[in-house]
This record gives sequence, C-alpha cells and structure tokens, in this order.
Amino acid sequence: MLEFKERWKPHHTIHLGDFLDLSPMMANGRRAETEGTCLADDFTAGVGFLEALEPQLVFSGNHEDRIPKLQEHSNSIISYAADQVAIELDKVLSKLKAEYVPYDIQSGWREIGDTKFGHGYM
Repeated sequence: MLEFKERWKPHHTIHLGDFLDLSPMMANGRRAETEGTCLADDFTAGVGFLEALEPQLVFSGNHEDRIPKLQEHSNSIISYAADQVAIELDKVLSKLKAEYVPYDIQSGWREIGDTKFGHGYM
C-alpha cells in the first residue's frame, strides 16, 4: 500500500478501519494468552502503519469501536488500558491532522467526489 501511494500520489488517502485488533483486552485478556498477542505490539504496529500511510481520513472500524466500550469495562486494568489507548490514538490522529470517522451506521460515512466511503456494517 505504501509503495502504491508513493507511485500514484493520490489526492486523498483513506484508512477504512481495523488498524488495531485489541484482542489482548477482550475476555479479560485471556484471549491474548492463547494467541501470544501483545497490546503494545498491536498498538505500535497499527498506529505505525497510520503514521507511514499519512491518511487524511481514518475510519473507526469495529475493532477500534472496542475502545470506548472497553473504557467502561468493569475490570479497572482493562478500562485504564483502553483510556491510554484512546489518549495515544488521539495524539497520533492529531499529529496526522486526520479526521477520525466514528463507527456508526448513520454518521460513519464520508463522501469524496461521487463516492461514499465507510467501514461497513452488518
């Protein structure tokens, strides 16, 4: 994707969502133990790609939509970790000057030219 962008130099660059997985925070972290997933590695890879891609528009996918839900988690460690992910993600998006589009079937769409973009919903 990065090579494609470099070659074709598009006017708009969009990330359609799911740049983070956040599975280490799901099921109280038990899923991460079985899959060997590290929250820090997941976050670093996801935002690292965003920083390299430099999109003007970043969609929250169903995976990033886990962040606000996890901020309300009953496990204080998970809710704190979700708060920190949200804070760090805001910093990256601000640095990129990218619009962050919510994961929402009503308002989660943006139109460029005659095409509407969104993450997709079931």
